[in-house]
Amino acid sequence: MKRFTKLKGMYALLIAVAAVIGITIYESCSADEDFWGFDEECTSTENTRAEKMDMSEYLTLSSFNPDSWVERDLVVIGKAIQRIGVDFSKTRNRYEFQRKNGKTINISDSLYYCVVNMFEHTNNILKTSGTKRIKRIKMNREELPPIKYDCVPAAISHMGQYAQPYDDVVSTLDLLFHGWRNTGVSGTQIYTLFDLYAQNNYTICGLYDAFPADSVGLLESLVMTFPVDASICHAVNAVAFNTFGDGFICYNDYSSSSQGPGIIYFDHPMALLFMFVD
Repeated sequence: MKRFTKLKGMYALLIAVAAVIGITIYESCSADEDFWGFDEECTSTENTRAEKMDMSEYLTLSSFNPDSWVERDLVVIGKAIQRIGVDFSKTRNRYEFQRKNGKTINISDSLYYCVVNMFEHTNNILKTSGTKRIKRIKMNREELPPIKYDCVPAAISHMGQYAQPYDDVVSTLDLLFHGWRNTGVSGTQIYTLFDLYAQNNYTICGLYDAFPADSVGLLESLVMTFPVDASICHAVNAVAFNTFGDGFICYNDYSSSSQGPGIIYFDHPMALLFMFVD
């Protein structure tokens, strides 16, 4: 009898313990539901475009030499730009970046810095070009001042068709446009050079009009100009494009003051391409 009573007591204790555990689990689950429900309802309003897109694919480039890129690399760069969140600030006249590294957006840091540095190349042109003017130095007629603004002869000497040696373009500019070494080459003067070298076998268009939508491609080092300020443009060589999303053009800058690769968006104000006509 005593043994039965002892077993009955132990059974009751086990039931009580099980009840306590059940209540604890229920309250814990309820708390989790309340917490996660609150979390979804109060999703941050500061989400960027990068946070709303699929970032399951890890992105990197086949090469970090722009001259070796293929079309697949242009697609990767386009996705990386979206994840980084690159915006052009009209008030600050520069490209800005929402993300500070590649780890949080599932891209290699090498790809992140490749993209950022190319946009920063454009930022540096927008910030520094046209801000310094060289005082004219009195010289003999045989002497010429050093060239400070050579982006146009550099771009023309590297264009894919009708390219002329750099020194030949400089000589033509010296002959036709007095003072260009100090002030740079104006837009109408660039047209004169193209009429001379390309013999009217070219057309000029805005970036949006140049390529079909949702496409990528490599270019024959086309001359491209974009405004630095109200009075001066910078000339580079467009080498690749991607029209998906915001759309961008990759370029090479061969000028003596800012050599290197860069990127601009298609909607960059008044950017023009000099397209060859077959």
